[in-house]
Amino acid sequence: MSIRLKVILPYLLLTVVVTAIGVFVVTRLVSNTLEERLTNQLLEAGRVVSDNFVREEVAHVESARIVAYTTGLAQALQSEDREAALTLVEPLASGL
Repeated sequence: MSIRLKVILPYLLLTVVVTAIGVFVVTRLVSNTLEERLTNQLLEAGRVVSDNFVREEVAHVESARIVAYTTGLAQALQSEDREAALTLVEPLASGL
């Protein structure tokens, strides 16, 4: 084995090891950053969907209150007068 190879070989091995460790660390950091970004996006999307469901539910409850407190609806339901109930509720339901 020549002296040139004896001098170059340790530095070559050291360079390969440092490069491999550097690639591993950088890849690990990038993949963790991407994973955190994806997790945050999924959490934000979940919050948006939940907020939309709550808004829709509030709108439905408000509509139901308007229909429930319509004058004459309780009497029409108690007397089982379907036509009167439909006459009272239909304009409200079509306008909501």
